[in-house]
Formats: sequence, C-alpha cells, structure tokens
Amino acid sequence: MKRRNVIIAAIALVAIIAAILVIRDWVIPTFSTASVTGVPTAVNPFAATKTNFSVPASKANNNGLQRVAFAAPVVSAKAQQPLYRSCTDDRGTTPTPTGLPATIVPDATTAATPEATTPSTPTASDLFVVRVVGAESEACYQVGEVFFDSNDEFNLAVGVTKTIDGFVQIDRANVANSQIGEIVINIAEFQSDNPRRDGIIRDRWLESNKYPLAKFIGATFVGLPARPYQDGEVLAFDITGNLEVHATTKQVTFHMQGSLTGDTLVVTGYADVKMSDFGFSAPEIGGMLKANDEARLILNLVARPEKAA
Repeated sequence: MKRRNVIIAAIALVAIIAAILVIRDWVIPTFSTASVTGVPTAVNPFAATKTNFSVPASKANNNGLQRVAFAAPVVSAKAQQPLYRSCTDDRGTTPTPTGLPATIVPDATTAATPEATTPSTPTASDLFVVRVVGAESEACYQVGEVFFDSNDEFNLAVGVTKTIDGFVQIDRANVANSQIGEIVINIAEFQSDNPRRDGIIRDRWLESNKYPLAKFIGATFVGLPARPYQDGEVLAFDITGNLEVHATTKQVTFHMQGSLTGDTLVVTGYADVKMSDFGFSAPEIGGMLKANDEARLILNLVARPEKAA
C-alpha cells in the first residue's frame, strides 16, 4: 500500500510539473502583445529624386494589374484586381513548399526580352520613387512544426505582418539602374492562426518584443535587364542585402518576381534562412512540439509614389 501511494504521488507530481510547463509555455504567452506597434519608418535615400510620374500614352495598359496572374490571388478591396498570392494560402499544408510562393504568369505580349543594352546614367526625368503600402503588402514567415502528442502531425505555421515601410527608386528608361532603399518590418506584430504561438515567439524565441524591428539594408538588385521597361511585363531577379533580425545581421538573398503597371509596383519572393543563424533556436516544447530550424521568409510588396501634400 505504501509503495502504491508513493507511485501515485510521483505520478501526481509529474502531472503538476507538466501542467506548470504547459501554462508557462502556452497559456501565459497568450497574453503577450507586441511591445512596439504601428508602422515603422524607413529612411528615404531617394528624397531628392523626382517622383511626379505618369505613364506615356503609348505604354498605358487598360488591363492594369490583371496582367499579373497568380495561382490564388488576393484581391485588393480598392482596385478589385489580383495583386499577389498570399503566403497564408500554404498554411497548414504538409512539406514546406518549394520555389516561389507566388507564380506570376507574364502576358504573351511581354514575355520576350529585348536585347540588353549598356547601362547609362539616368536623368531626373527617367526616375521615380515608390513607397511600400503596408496595408496592401505582407511580410511572412513559414516554418514547419511537428506535434509529437498528435501522432507526429506536421503543420506549416505561417505568421504575417503588414507593418512594413521602404522605398524603391525605379528607372523606367534603364531597369538595371533601379535601386532599393532600406526595408523596415515590425516583426513583433507577426500573427499566425494561434495567439499562443504568437505570444511564445514574442517572449521566448524570436524575442520580438525585445527586438521588434527587422531591417533589410544595403540591398542591391541582381539580374535586372539593362534596357527600357515595358509597362506590365514580369521580371525575375534577386535582391541581396543585409538582414538584421534579433540584433544579428546576415547577408540574405531574396528570389523575386515583379511587375510595374502604371506607377504601381508589385513584387513577390522569398528567402530561406535558419533561425540559429540569427542567434535564437527553433521553438521546442519537450514531448509536445518541435519546429524546424529552417524558415522561409516571404515578401509580398505593393508600392506606389507618395501623394503630394
């Protein structure tokens, strides 16, 4: 009888400890909100560039953004036209998808690429600057996770934030002369389909309540053609720069596709990184959950010239 009581007491103690760990890891973080909210402000390095821009009549496209077709487009409530395929479309899937998160299908009239020309020095009239519209854009993470207490069920966790700012200078006369400024993202506002996951990420792993801003700086375009741009055509290119997350900076390359229709720029692409490269480990709760170290970062950005005051 005494031995039986000891076993029961031991089981009860283990259950209490497990309950405490669950409360610490899952219940308490539920109440954690973003410590820094609101859209971050990026520095505009192109402030002196002419931004009054209009599309020449010969290049006007009545189809607008319909030229950019995606597998499962998100529709703009304002324009009622597809912009990009949201990264949330893959939420809950099995293996982490490969390739571009959004497939842009160019119109047949713009698929051909003219012969490249030698880059030239742009004049003020060739250039215009667009700023990221956070309300129409999204920055995301996608991470695979396994639930050990649910028969090793796999889930693709997807977190999204729209608190983004940044600038791009476009040279329509010679695309290769285009430049990208600083991109700033409030990652403390990442939201997935599970508030408990969001809270624990903010507090214990990504620690985005302590390091709320991610910055992509010193970036350059790679692979843009040295020729004039045809309105509405789709280009594939890379953006290489320094990504600062969790007070750690690493060089990262985003694989992108983009299209400029009128004065609206839409770009979508991804970069694959490891959490451990940025100084924090992948989420893990003993016996319950373990996430992959590998993560996919996705940028779906819409940018337009700022309106004059």
